Amino acid sequence: MHGLSPVTHFLLSWSLADGAGLRPKQRLAVALAGVAPDLDGLGIVVDITSQALHLRSPGWYGLAHHVLLHGLIGAVLIAGCTAFATPRDERGSVGYWRLAIWAVLMVHLHLLCDFLGSAGPGRGQLWPITYFSPVLDTPGWVWSGQWLLNGWQNLSPSCGLLGWVCVRAARDARSPLEVIAPRMHLIFVNALRSRFKVSS
Repeated sequence: MHGLSPVTHFLLSWSLADGAGLRPKQRLAVALAGVAPDLDGLGIVVDITSQALHLRSPGWYGLAHHVLLHGLIGAVLIAGCTAFATPRDERGSVGYWRLAIWAVLMVHLHLLCDFLGSAGPGRGQLWPITYFSPVLDTPGWVWSGQWLLNGWQNLSPSCGLLGWVCVRAARDARSPLEVIAPRMHLIFVNALRSRFKVSS
């Protein structure tokens, strides 16, 4: 049980960075910041592996997910990593601080999305946001009306974001692939332009 799909978090963050006119590597950095809080859920790999090997599961997923990076500490850590990991020549006029602020905003957008749409399939399976964890042991914030993870409220934005990425690719040759897979980006753009008769 967790919040929106990491892919949806990524596309939402990338689209906002794109709309703000950030450069390609800046857009990628901001998009990665938007999905980075879910890194605290990677303990599930250890848990599943332990169970598959018939070992005692350490329960890292339950202990860490929505605790380590889904709050203020996570926002600060992710912002610092985003600002300093982005190549100097790509920071341009944005600089360290503005990229860090963008990262903080994307982490908080991630938290808001998880707060609204993290409900599991079982009755009452709500996922709180423990904003001050792991430093302070305070009750998590939870909304009793959380949307189901696979509910239409979560699926509709995901479909809309995929559509928007296709529009940006066809119209302006921009996509999340442009930095991480330039050749695939060009194939994607050309295929869309060919299909929908969009001139470059």
